[in-house]
Amino acid sequence: MELEILKNDTVSINEDVLVRIYTSEKNWKIVKAYFDCNISFDQEKVDESKESIEGCQKELFVLNDTILIQFNPTKTGLNNFGEIKALVKNTENEFKILKSDFSYFVSKKID
Repeated sequence: MELEILKNDTVSINEDVLVRIYTSEKNWKIVKAYFDCNISFDQEKVDESKESIEGCQKELFVLNDTILIQFNPTKTGLNNFGEIKALVKNTENEFKILKSDFSYFVSKKID
């Protein structure tokens, strides 16, 4: 199972960008998502009562099983969003942590 990322490969500078991220498995739903977590793989723990990843503070917006990331790029060239950690849960109340990142190219705005 992995995270699927729906985005444009090339975007224009100073224009809003919306990225959608979802799971590849229909039986698993995204509960919460984070970025900029400063914990290593072997230290990752799920707090099932809070449905969260312990040690991760910066949450991303999740709506209807989809992570929505909107931003306005200000730097041209190849950029990387960085690692995203998604907490997913199935119908049996089992949890998993999925990771992904994405790159995008920012071009100068052409009028």
